[in-house]
Amino acid sequence: MKKIFILFFFFLSLQSLASVHHLIFIHGIASGPGTFDYMDEGLLKKLGDEYPLRAHKKYMFSYPTGQDQYDVNDFTEMLDSYLKENLDLSQNDKVSVIAHSQGGLVTFNWIRAALRKKLSQHSYEIVKNRIEHIITLGTPFQGTQIAKVPLYLRKVKDFIFGKKELRDMLFGSDFLVGLRNDFFFDQKLRDYIHSVKILNVVGNFRLANTGSLSFYLQDDLAVPVTSAHLNYYYYLERERPDPFSSNRSIKYLNFELGEQAFFTRPHMDFLRKQGLSGAEIECVEYVCENDVFWKVFQFLSEQSKKSDIDGRSSSFLVHVRLNFLKTSKYKMSDNSKNYKLSLSEINGHGEFGGGHVFYTRFMKSKDPRYKSSADFYLAGKIRDGSKAKGLLEISIRGGYMIRKVPINLERSKATIVELEAWGIKDYLP
Repeated sequence: MKKIFILFFFFLSLQSLASVHHLIFIHGIASGPGTFDYMDEGLLKKLGDEYPLRAHKKYMFSYPTGQDQYDVNDFTEMLDSYLKENLDLSQNDKVSVIAHSQGGLVTFNWIRAALRKKLSQHSYEIVKNRIEHIITLGTPFQGTQIAKVPLYLRKVKDFIFGKKELRDMLFGSDFLVGLRNDFFFDQKLRDYIHSVKILNVVGNFRLANTGSLSFYLQDDLAVPVTSAHLNYYYYLERERPDPFSSNRSIKYLNFELGEQAFFTRPHMDFLRKQGLSGAEIECVEYVCENDVFWKVFQFLSEQSKKSDIDGRSSSFLVHVRLNFLKTSKYKMSDNSKNYKLSLSEINGHGEFGGGHVFYTRFMKSKDPRYKSSADFYLAGKIRDGSKAKGLLEISIRGGYMIRKVPINLERSKATIVELEAWGIKDYLP
């Protein structure tokens, strides 16, 4: 029996020795491989020390950020080509992705495209069978308003950000909403993403709120805390509301995915403060005190414990999308003065403050059922506890039905409310 055990252990050791753990690093917008400083080398060293029988290799995927002709879809195709040329896999090899900022969007777009077989067979094989961990560092899954600043500055002078990639990261962009909806509505994508080990690292620098024009929305100087992870509440309406009980048509889901870890760090290096994506040289040679580095290492080595996020950020975000049907007898107004949105407390115990609209966007809809859509973003801060109940009230001039929807609010989390705009005439034959 003892000999059998020894042989079995020896066989497992040979398997581990034969396998390689491939670490793919992907930088963000207006940056390059240098954004990781010594994080890549440090992780290779620490993982090698932790698992001496397993080989670890790193890959730095760099793409031409800052050029107007490229968007996230272009960068995704470049990633596909890079992996075909550089990543050779053996039978037991595994892959982990560490992505900063826009790099996280490229990663999830690559996963979506690969599973839908729109990329090479090589990418499909990696995504389907080899992905072990996905780690994002300050990725704006729900968008950021700061992207509008360099878009405006480009009108004045040359800037280091590309127009298309900036538009992809704006609150309510077609790219972000499409990505979110695909991972929500497509059962195949949804099942896959729930089967992968995901860590979202979120920064909350607390120096100034520059990721949006809302005083209430805390951020890492670029990405709001509510945007940098994949958890959100979703209220969805896809049928005509009952005029006497309009909320019956609304479906509700608490979408939770992966693990979140919050740190008091800026998006990128700022003054003498290390950003989310970097690590000092001490993390390679000695024992460093970089909390983000150790969290990433623990997650990759599967020693990670879920973080207690209560108290890290009091901000909440509400994204309201109003969809105007093609069959409607009304025309959508693109004047924000014709809309009134308010968020009030249900219990009336001073649970939260704010709840005001700080960003509005009108657009043509890409959904064949709708002719146009309007986005409204509201933000606030929860004063006591981690959750609160709010009453969202929406009124539109011109004969539309007034909507009053009770919604859940939570610290560091987004609440998405997607409704159809119906007017009195729409109920008439």
